[in-house]
Amino acid sequence: MDNNNESTSDNAGSDWQPVHGKRKGHGSPGTSNQPTKQTRIDEYLPPVSTHNKFGVLTNGSDEGNQDNQQSQSDTTKDADNAVRVPKPPPIVVHDVEDISNLTAILREKIADNYTIKAMKRNDVKIMLNTVDAYRDVLKVLREKKMQLHSYQYKAEKPFRVVVRNLHHSTNVDEIRVALEEKGHSVQLVWNARHRRTKAALPIFFINLAPAVNNKDIYKIDVLLHTKIKVEAPHPRTDVPQCTRCQSYNHTKRYCDRNPRCVKCAGLHFTKDCTRKEKDENVKCVNCLGNHPANYKGCDVYKQIYKKTFPSLRKKDVRPSVNGGEVRGVGESSHVRAGTSYAEAARQGRRQQEQIDQSSDTSGSQPRVSDDMTDLKIMMRQLMEQTSSILNMVTALVSVMSKND
Repeated sequence: MDNNNESTSDNAGSDWQPVHGKRKGHGSPGTSNQPTKQTRIDEYLPPVSTHNKFGVLTNGSDEGNQDNQQSQSDTTKDADNAVRVPKPPPIVVHDVEDISNLTAILREKIADNYTIKAMKRNDVKIMLNTVDAYRDVLKVLREKKMQLHSYQYKAEKPFRVVVRNLHHSTNVDEIRVALEEKGHSVQLVWNARHRRTKAALPIFFINLAPAVNNKDIYKIDVLLHTKIKVEAPHPRTDVPQCTRCQSYNHTKRYCDRNPRCVKCAGLHFTKDCTRKEKDENVKCVNCLGNHPANYKGCDVYKQIYKKTFPSLRKKDVRPSVNGGEVRGVGESSHVRAGTSYAEAARQGRRQQEQIDQSSDTSGSQPRVSDDMTDLKIMMRQLMEQTSSILNMVTALVSVMSKND
């Protein structure tokens, strides 16, 4: 029984055929649907085996080139990662009557490792190539009591930040210790005060020693259990003035000139002046005018400020109705005391309406005269065309009368 079943299943399996879909083909029923494209043959001939006996040398040279390229790239990266040493600042020597004495001192100290530039009023600028030469020359010139000033070396300039929202009575030593615990080297901490009232503000200035992690201080938001905000200081918008010699574009820390008083222009420090009270008889060191040397309205200060901060565009000045001048965009206008914003706005609107009316009335007269001229031209053309038509009609009538 079992054998018959197995034979029956084998016969059924041998007679089984797969059922294809009823999709109609384009060919005849006896042909198959297999692709008839010719097989692509890339090479009709078998490849020829070759052997290069210099292959070993080629591989060795390639490896050597790769090693050289790798070493060159490593050298370039090291050069890029190396810290660039900034050039030393210049030294400006004043009141130089004989340049040979100065050049003799320079040659004796640093040989030919310098360049000089002659400036106005017998001033000479000395540019050194190395920091060591700069320090040696500065030391020698100071020992000879020469009138000079210099600037801070850029590599030694501290990294200054502003810390806000910290109470003004906070101890500066505690701030220093807290920042040093966070990995910063603090040089100086001081509290900011109001410029006029001299009142203490919740703002502290902090000088950090130059380091790689200086900018990490901006990530600090809590200091001494206080929510703070660390910012970069605002850029200066004025010309620095030395409080020792009262000249501009340098500070007293790097100045070795004779002291001058800000009040009387005397050869002494301002703190040593005998004038302790306000006095109208003052004298400016720079322009010799009747004002203190730190007065922002000084003509010398205005010239230097205009040269240091040139204006981006000229101010637009328009003529007004009364023949005066109307301030343009970007120019400040002064409002009288006791005038509200609404009154000032109405006044400005009235001035604008007067300007518009004056422009309309001034432009109406030439516009009317132009219209009259155009009308006269049109009438003249019309009269000429009418006369020509009348001449043509007269000639036509005469011709018709002759034919009759």
